[in-house]
This record gives sequence, structure tokens and C-alpha cells, in this order.
Amino acid sequence: MWDIDSLNLKLQELSKLDHKMRKKIVPYLLKVLKNNEKILFHAKGLMDTPTDAVGYLITCTDRRIIILSEDNSYKRTIGINKIKSVNCISGWTESKMTIKSDNETIKFMSMYKDSAEILNFTINELKAHYEASLKSVGGDSLDKLKRLKNLVNTQAITQEEFDIKKEKLMKQI
Repeated sequence: MWDIDSLNLKLQELSKLDHKMRKKIVPYLLKVLKNNEKILFHAKGLMDTPTDAVGYLITCTDRRIIILSEDNSYKRTIGINKIKSVNCISGWTESKMTIKSDNETIKFMSMYKDSAEILNFTINELKAHYEASLKSVGGDSLDKLKRLKNLVNTQAITQEEFDIKKEKLMKQI
């Protein structure tokens, strides 16, 4: 379970977020993080919009990415299973990153190069692990059902996705 002190410590450990930004972001993260959800990495950047000059924190957990603006006006969570692609284009010191999900494309125009590349790698590794876990659901129908239920319990897939796959398995029996 996350508390304010452990979350502050984790954010401080992962990057050099200033105290002002942590103070704004921690309350929101405390609301949305699940008990056993692990924060893997986070990065700061500017979103690519004509009017946006506010900073954003992109937090990558073992289940999803959480995007939050410094002023708390923009809040998004995208499950790893909903991410279609992540692309990072790096210059000498800065990078641009594009995250495409089922229903939106989010572009960051200015991120520290190292942070963007690590975040890109982390998200792509999580996507690959998720896709491999779906493909590894093999064996007899009962085994498949147990593995799918485990994916629901770890929130790798939604209850809706589980119900659809369960219905297909039940038809095979």
C-alpha cells in the first residue's frame, strides 16, 4: 500500500523532481495507484500542443502509464494492454515521444533524452511481456481459464477481455 512518505521517497529516488512538483502530483498518484502496483520509472516533458507550456509527469508502473500535468488540469491513465505503440526520436540532448493508444495519440515535444529513452524501453518491454503472456495461454481449456483469471487478477487484462475469452473457451468444451 502506498502512503505519502513512501511515494515521495520513490519519486525522489527515480528522478530529480522538485519538491513543488512532487507536492502537486503525489496526492493524485495516491488516489490512483493500486495496493501492489509498482512504479518502475517516470519522466518529465512538455506535451506537444499549440497552447501548452506546462510540464507533465509520465509515470510508468507495472500495469499502466499515468500522465499528469503540473497544474493538475490533465490526467490520463492508459493500461499497457491499451497501448498500440510508443516511439521516441532523440536529438543531442532532448527527445520527442509519441504514445498511441486505442483512442488517442499523445505527443511530448520536449523530454530529457536519457529519461525518454528509458521510458520508451520500459513501456515497450511491458507491452512485449503483456503480449507474450497472452500468447502463452495454452494447454487445455481449464489451464487457459486459470491463466486468464490470473491475468485479470494482476490487471494485465480487463474483466471484459476475460469474459470474452472465457466465453470462447467454454464453447470449445
